[in-house]
Amino acid sequence: MITFLPNQSSTVLPPRRRRTGPFSRSSATVAPAKTAAEHRATRSVRSIFISDVHLGLRHAQVDRLLAFLNSHSPEHLYLVGDFIDARVLHMQPYWPPIYDRLLNRLAELAAEGTAIHYTPGNHDDYLRHVDWPEIAESDDVTVGEQFVHETVDGRRVVVLHGDQFDKVERQAHWLSLIGTTMKS
Repeated sequence: MITFLPNQSSTVLPPRRRRTGPFSRSSATVAPAKTAAEHRATRSVRSIFISDVHLGLRHAQVDRLLAFLNSHSPEHLYLVGDFIDARVLHMQPYWPPIYDRLLNRLAELAAEGTAIHYTPGNHDDYLRHVDWPEIAESDDVTVGEQFVHETVDGRRVVVLHGDQFDKVERQAHWLSLIGTTMKS
């Protein structure tokens, strides 16, 4: 199930273990299993933070992001806003096959036990208004306005996109939309 935590801080839970048994994810829904050589090339890390990918814009460097994610296996993956650029997608639909490969890699990471945390930004703010418990089919992604991540040395870090503090976004949203139209 996708969990939505509206306007509150969420303490990050430990990552889930790989699913096994009758309720495990079908291999048809995720990328193919890695070979032994690919597993050796994957670097285990505790956390990865990714912001402002803007899927839907032609200049999004998804090939580099996919290569990075293929070479890392994080315990926690934070998608910190503007992952999918809904502002542009509704004006000029652009969805090349590599975007599907990126989403398959995220599904593969989740199936391997990576805890994925998603906080919306100003270009995917529609996610703030979705009733996640009503539509969720898996527990692969936790969606929240912000998260509290605890570092290895015990420090606590607030993870959020930050558009809440942008004066243009709050007081002149129309101006931000004009800027988006000019970039696309």
